[in-house]
Amino acid sequence: MKTIVGILALALLTGCASEPFPKTIEPDSVSPFSRPQGTSSNPRLGFIGNEAVKGEIVLIELVRENSSADVKSGFLVVSRNSQLQPTAILKVKEVKGMAATAIILRGQPSRDEEVVLPSALLLESAGNQLKSHSNS
Repeated sequence: MKTIVGILALALLTGCASEPFPKTIEPDSVSPFSRPQGTSSNPRLGFIGNEAVKGEIVLIELVRENSSADVKSGFLVVSRNSQLQPTAILKVKEVKGMAATAIILRGQPSRDEEVVLPSALLLESAGNQLKSHSNS
């Protein structure tokens, strides 16, 4: 009996170690235009096609999430490698179905690299990074 009382007294004196409940977010405070936490600010459009890069033209295989409805002729897009480093700035020339052709403006993309619709920050960063590589 004394051990039970001792355990209860110890529990009361030390308290329970628990995390406080997170604050709930009021529905009115969430913008309908906000992105979920962790979402990239550079939406993936597709990948550099398996076809060899021919001169200044490259094929972009579009992903289903961002179909041709989201990609228009004249868009500037950025290809990037698996380390998310920009490899080229491209200008979309033509969109047909789930594929687009693009002109290489700066840099050199490689097969299977991700192609994203860049934020202003990524586009500026890519321009600066690829300019420094082309001068060396």
